[in-house]
Amino acid sequence: MRVKITKGSDRDYIEAHRYDGSIVKAAFPKKGWFPHDAIHFVVESGLQYQAGFWGRVFRGSHPEEVGALAAAGGHHSSSRAEKPSDEIVELVQAERIVECFEAEMWGEPSDLATFRGVLDAACSHSKVSSPILSEQNIRNIRKELSSLLARWGELPVGESLELSWR
Repeated sequence: MRVKITKGSDRDYIEAHRYDGSIVKAAFPKKGWFPHDAIHFVVESGLQYQAGFWGRVFRGSHPEEVGALAAAGGHHSSSRAEKPSDEIVELVQAERIVECFEAEMWGEPSDLATFRGVLDAACSHSKVSSPILSEQNIRNIRKELSSLLARWGELPVGESLELSWR
């Protein structure tokens, strides 16, 4: 699947061209200076997740459907979370991992023990097991995010990053 993430002034846009020829588009408000769904892309592709946000889009879901699925289980906010059904555990885990990397992007990378501790706490509040990320996984994701962030920072409004999913 080819994914295009376009920089907007008040919102950003995603467009996914699936291998079956279907195209899905969505707009989302800016949550910060780097698109949240781009972080999902790096995390989920780096960890080879199949049932996270992008895996679900790949398999035919619209991005808004994926968000609604997580919201229905109370997982946009860990304080409202109930034990999720098995079908959304990986989706919730991906969201918590993405939040950990987003936090680092606002500050500085933490040491491995701190990163894992924050992830464990976030997953516990969301009532899912904490995925085991190796030091190499974390290093690779940080490196890819840094590269993508540099590319995004150079893009003028209206231009896009083009990525390939699987």
